[in-house]
Amino acid sequence: MKENAMPPADNAASVVPCRPGATDGNNAPPLLELRGVTRSYRTGGWFAPRRKLQVLRGVDLAVREGGCTGVVGPSGAGKSTLCRIALGLERPDGGEVRFMGRDVRDGFGKDRRHVQVVFQNSVNAVNPRLTVERIIAEPLENFTTLNRRQRRARAGELLEQVHLSPALLDRLPHRLSGGQLQRVCIARALAPRPRLILLDEALSSLDMLVQARVLDLLAELRRATGTAYLFVTHDVRLVPLFCDEAAVLTEGRVAPVDMHAAGLACARQAPHQAAFDALRAAILPAMPMGTPG
Repeated sequence: MKENAMPPADNAASVVPCRPGATDGNNAPPLLELRGVTRSYRTGGWFAPRRKLQVLRGVDLAVREGGCTGVVGPSGAGKSTLCRIALGLERPDGGEVRFMGRDVRDGFGKDRRHVQVVFQNSVNAVNPRLTVERIIAEPLENFTTLNRRQRRARAGELLEQVHLSPALLDRLPHRLSGGQLQRVCIARALAPRPRLILLDEALSSLDMLVQARVLDLLAELRRATGTAYLFVTHDVRLVPLFCDEAAVLTEGRVAPVDMHAAGLACARQAPHQAAFDALRAAILPAMPMGTPG
């Protein structure tokens, strides 16, 4: 496959018709669960009064086996804190965090390979001095017994899986486009064959056409691998296209949204409805419905 070739499955038009849903995520058992999670921070210091800032207030959230759960909310709603807790990078003050039925509030331990992440800023998410091969091979070094030759072969397979040429293996990040580098980050997340990938605003730094292509790629990979996604975003356009279940996070609380109504209808709770309406009003351009013939 040529480096710049775009296979039919990666065409922006195909992201629109329906949610992926090869696995019935609504009926599958929970993979990751947050139950009554709370988190607060102490603010203030030398020249300011100390106070307690409550960021998460009894959050209940689940990602099902092979499913995709979206979390949408404005800046400052607590999405970053939720991500850190879901990744086991931060301990909640209260509540439970369970992965595959096990309590992981103190970290994932041996299950770490099964939970990977794709961050918003792909440039900051990689070491600029490492080649594409070494970027993708990082989790292979940490979580597998593959030797150098086997890791390179696996990295090449992963590039093909995200519709990039293995010829890119020896390139440095600055020689890739933003969309290509984000695909490399997706390949790295897929490398240890995780059960769950957290997508932390993973599309927000891309233009709309590339967003649509990457979204379609993620849906294709979900169908092929059965990997579940926790999709955290501020962009309400993307959630009904991509997710089985979703919730709005605002002021540290979550409310479910109706994924079966026309569009994305928020549960009728005033604070969440107001946050949802504000997000929707702030998004002016529509997702690209296709490419010119």
